[in-house]
Amino acid sequence: MSKTEFRKETFWSLLDSNKITIPIIQRSYSQGGRKTGKQEDETIEKKSNLFIERLCEALLNENPIELDFIYGSTMKNSMLPLDGQQRLTTLFLLHWYLAQKENKLTDEIVTKFKNFTYETRISAQYFCDNLCNYKINDYYQDNISETIRNQKWFVLSWENDPSVASMLGMLEKIDKKLRNEKMELWNKITRPTETAPITFFYTPLEDFNLTDDLYIKMNARGKELTGFENTKASFNKRIDDEEWDNEKGAFQKFGHKIDTDWTKLFWKFRNDKNKIDDYLLRFISAVLVNYYAGIDDKYAQKLYNKPDDVVPADLDKSSYNYLYNCFELYNLANEKLKNSDFSSIAFWFRKERHDFKNFNGLFKLFISKMYEEKKPLFTWQERILFYGFTLYLQNNKTIDTIQLSDWIIFIRNIIFNSEIDSYTTFISAKGLLDEIETGSKDIYKFLVDKKIKSGFAKEQMQEEIKKAKIYQNTPLAKPIIQSLENCNFCCGNMQFVFYCFDITDTVDDTSGFSKLKDIFYKYLNCEDISNDFRRALFTIGDTEFYYHRSTCWYLDEEKWCMIKDTDDLRWSYAYNNDNRKTYLKDLLLKLCDKDIDKIIKSFKRPDNMPNWKWRLITEPDLIEKCCSRHFTIADDNKHCYLLTAQKPKKDYHCIKIN
Repeated sequence: MSKTEFRKETFWSLLDSNKITIPIIQRSYSQGGRKTGKQEDETIEKKSNLFIERLCEALLNENPIELDFIYGSTMKNSMLPLDGQQRLTTLFLLHWYLAQKENKLTDEIVTKFKNFTYETRISAQYFCDNLCNYKINDYYQDNISETIRNQKWFVLSWENDPSVASMLGMLEKIDKKLRNEKMELWNKITRPTETAPITFFYTPLEDFNLTDDLYIKMNARGKELTGFENTKASFNKRIDDEEWDNEKGAFQKFGHKIDTDWTKLFWKFRNDKNKIDDYLLRFISAVLVNYYAGIDDKYAQKLYNKPDDVVPADLDKSSYNYLYNCFELYNLANEKLKNSDFSSIAFWFRKERHDFKNFNGLFKLFISKMYEEKKPLFTWQERILFYGFTLYLQNNKTIDTIQLSDWIIFIRNIIFNSEIDSYTTFISAKGLLDEIETGSKDIYKFLVDKKIKSGFAKEQMQEEIKKAKIYQNTPLAKPIIQSLENCNFCCGNMQFVFYCFDITDTVDDTSGFSKLKDIFYKYLNCEDISNDFRRALFTIGDTEFYYHRSTCWYLDEEKWCMIKDTDDLRWSYAYNNDNRKTYLKDLLLKLCDKDIDKIIKSFKRPDNMPNWKWRLITEPDLIEKCCSRHFTIADDNKHCYLLTAQKPKKDYHCIKIN
């Protein structure tokens, strides 16, 4: 180890020979305290008040104080403090306050103050820079921090920066202590080191031949930097080193944007600790997964499984520009779509009760479900919706809410009615959207005019093209179809509806079609159909709409199902069995002309109908007892057993109906 030099310094003398830069790796400034009511913050508050008392005692009573050792390293003509950031920042604020109070802010002194800067956050850096230039005219009447907050140059989102918030808190403490002090203190605090009231010992780290590892370890004495803070610092360094933001103005650079405009985008979703770090990191990871999918599959899948493993060194200028653009686009969408209604996709999440009445609900889905405890919860289907929404923003400078709604509905229909459950199928779906992204402005016109090459979701794509032709030929049918698509029974698939009305490329009877829509919403929009609907099905055709399940071993009879719920009706009747769907079609068309009670009451019993079936139709209480929706039929068809359990084990699980 070389001979170590400990130089006695003052803050003002250190600024003479060095530019002081609080480096990215340092924790936030905290000596000013933050009023959150937490015990930790109360401790900081007590310590900061005691520290100010000691500084003022040294100034006012000629009782010199030495503030121990401050260590730092020199890089690019700047001193980077390893240990002493908190004390140096407090001294900077004390010096600025006295210069302000005693009208000492000459151009020369302002220039010298600017030798002190922050790199932990761009917002802290800009705050310090603006503070140096600021002069309070005719002094101030209000709280000093409020006076600063009310200046035009003060960006409200800076208050989300803990360093800025703490600096404002420290200025309040200094002001409270010295505001009414008549003694001139500026000349005292800036005396030569030999007679100065406040000094410390400074030594360069180079004298110790230390590495950055110690830098990090010593910083750990304070609050540990969050994963996102480290990632953001790495991003800023990467961007600066590669000069990707050199052509941007100061307020357009990544570092400034992520601490201001983009923070506001996420701030409404902050957690109970007022943190948004996780949401920002999730957004970055999700954006980069979408970018690298199909380009660097290994990296894309790694980010999907481990979103915290965002490594800026793996980025290039193109992916960085994509990420920056996505932040900007969603920030713009947040402004333009505040009152837009995205409830058209609600059926997709009906069990999770998401609120899509405005953009906030949709964006919350994108950032809140992506990951939890570092495990991906953001399904591949939802990721495609996120990617598709991004494509619209990228391809349309002007946001048209109707066209955007059409595009989102189209994507929803594709992903809900196709398999997107793996990285491979995600890539296929992404390829389809990439092929048609230029049509996002008017997707249905695009589908009519263009031939789609992608084979993904082939059947649903054929249906979407059919809808596009219907909209072109019968514009009045569009709101009816889109309303039906939102019905829980249809979930974006209109195959069965078109079958009911035998529709090809046009709708001849829009009024009848609209009436059918009302029937769907009345009877098929819940998670389960009503027992009256089941009773009515017993009156259709040969009355044998139920389907075989297995043998009930407890009774040694064949077991049948009279529709478990709406999903069962959809998949077992409407889409996967040509014979069964005629029962449903016939009943729905009858319901267009008469209500369900009249259908049941007007039914005439056929001569060959067994009595148990007639009783199920005419005695509503009986079918209510069949809570499993399963029943058995005797070989001679003279009785049935209604099962209260799908797999009965006791006699009371079986209710005999003769």
